[in-house]
Amino acid sequence: ELLPAEAAEVEAEVEAHHLRGLLQWLREESFVLRVAEWSWDWSSDFPADAAAVTDVEHSLRCTQAHREFRELFEVQAQEYLQRHGLGQELFLSLAARHAEATGAAPDEALQDVV
Repeated sequence: ELLPAEAAEVEAEVEAHHLRGLLQWLREESFVLRVAEWSWDWSSDFPADAAAVTDVEHSLRCTQAHREFRELFEVQAQEYLQRHGLGQELFLSLAARHAEATGAAPDEALQDVV
């Protein structure tokens, strides 16, 4: 049986392992190529003029592009979770605990596992 401090250390290692694992999964060459191809296909639909980007509302095409882009990442992340037997809620709680334990803000939580 592990002492509480040892159990916390093991838990922290598991959290970091899965955060690092998902990050590596998202960096896989086949996925990066899919994102690059998707980006190329959509590149002509986005305004070249920076002023147009700051408009209050975006076109429905931009909304559709955003949805597809998000879905690319969500599907890839779900594949990682399924392969490792992790539910989405469990993974999110692992990530939250890791951020809390490291004192990192949500957008900085992966800094120490990269």
